[in-house]
Amino acid sequence: MMRRDKEVPANTRTTSTLSPKQQRSRRRWFAGVSVWAAGLWLVLCVGLSSSLVAQEEPATEIVLRETADGRWIVDFRFPEPQRAVVFRQAPEPYRAAGWTSKTEGVEVVTIGQMDVMLFDAPGREATFEIEPYTVSPAKAYTPFLAFTDSSWGVLEGQFRLSSASSRAAVEAFDGSGEDWDGPLLDYTLVIDSPRRIFHDGEWVEGALRLEPEGDGTYVYVGGAEIQRGENFVGFVDGGLPEWIRTQLHEDLVVIFDALSAEWQLTLSEPVEILFVLDGTDEPGLHQTGGALGRQIALQVSGDALLEPDTSIADFFRWFLTHESVHVFQGAAGMPRVAPQQAWMHEGAANTMAHRIAGRLAGDREAFLREVYGRGFADCVDYLETGNALEAAFETGRFGAYYACGDFIALLTEAWLADGDIFDFWKQFLSEAAARGDDELSVERYFELATKAGLSEQQVVPLRALIDAPVVDPRERLTQLLEAAGLEPVFDSDGRLDSLALPE
Repeated sequence: MMRRDKEVPANTRTTSTLSPKQQRSRRRWFAGVSVWAAGLWLVLCVGLSSSLVAQEEPATEIVLRETADGRWIVDFRFPEPQRAVVFRQAPEPYRAAGWTSKTEGVEVVTIGQMDVMLFDAPGREATFEIEPYTVSPAKAYTPFLAFTDSSWGVLEGQFRLSSASSRAAVEAFDGSGEDWDGPLLDYTLVIDSPRRIFHDGEWVEGALRLEPEGDGTYVYVGGAEIQRGENFVGFVDGGLPEWIRTQLHEDLVVIFDALSAEWQLTLSEPVEILFVLDGTDEPGLHQTGGALGRQIALQVSGDALLEPDTSIADFFRWFLTHESVHVFQGAAGMPRVAPQQAWMHEGAANTMAHRIAGRLAGDREAFLREVYGRGFADCVDYLETGNALEAAFETGRFGAYYACGDFIALLTEAWLADGDIFDFWKQFLSEAAARGDDELSVERYFELATKAGLSEQQVVPLRALIDAPVVDPRERLTQLLEAAGLEPVFDSDGRLDSLALPE
């Protein structure tokens, strides 16, 4: 509590009736008292400052070092002795098999669904040599992206931690590291390498010190040349076939120009692209990736990459556009979205990505036939489980948000009094910002939809796709597409063959 002393009014004057000698004596006394009080005040201030500093919890320091011969070492320095530490990144364990302890009495083990650092006796320090984990964990970002020239993308947030009281406490917990109910430890991450480090648009020589939040982003470690465009910078794996690398650079320029025009938005900072080849030994095509803030990461593999293929080029355009839409949504001020309402931003990103990728595709009709035929089947397949769309997150069917959300966006757009899906989303995010919304809500979405021209007869069945189980979902979704003038046509096998879509 702050103390507030009573002040003497400014117009009050004090008069002395002491003799000159008494006044001189009193002045000396007051001077002595003033010096003493000033000293006491200084001591109190220093003590208070020391007390405040002492109350600040020192952070854990984690140092990730790449050695000259290409090994990775990680050092942990805790401000307080630890008995057990839970790794919080990724809902599945992966560290124990690839981490070798260099500190006696400390090891990383898997307990249930968690990676845990255990100390034989409470300790403050631990060092491990680690094998970079380059496989994408379920529902999480890949810890290390391995470029074919030995460069790396290092995920900042893979080392976030929480303390545990004991091994027994961890064993008694039923859940993953992401579910662990202990508070996260404050920490700083130092990445040190004899090679150059690229982070936040700049090259760093030597050590980079960070304070990651959540997953953070990827830090590039290596010496590749950067590809640049007006809205992007990129590290594209030199091991990718030439036909992909050449096409990719051209596509990125066109994709970002198109998104910038549609959103009427120029990004304040370029998007950073990390495109990694994981090999071409396995048959077919495999990919994973995502957007982290203004960074997009993509891993691809498979022998289908070896020969030029227009369908693969179309797929890459779609993926890069979808993830880039999220960057523009963020730049336009999109607040948090609850996982069970991901149909809003993922569905719209699909619609926008299909629109732009369709313009770039070698065969627009074939591309749209493939993506919407598959999307219709996936959405109906999920709704036929009898679960409401908003329950897809809880039932492990997150992909339904992409497919069904795409059709909800198309239906919304078809019924607008004016404009398209881009205009709707610009207005949606503008109103959310004006009202100070912390989260995008279903109520706000349909409130704006009504304001933008949708009738109650259109909003009610559209919202029913989200809130409750749908009776005969195939027939219901077909009826809605017909009512919106999207003219669905099905082939002899019942697969959606075409829609009347805007260009």
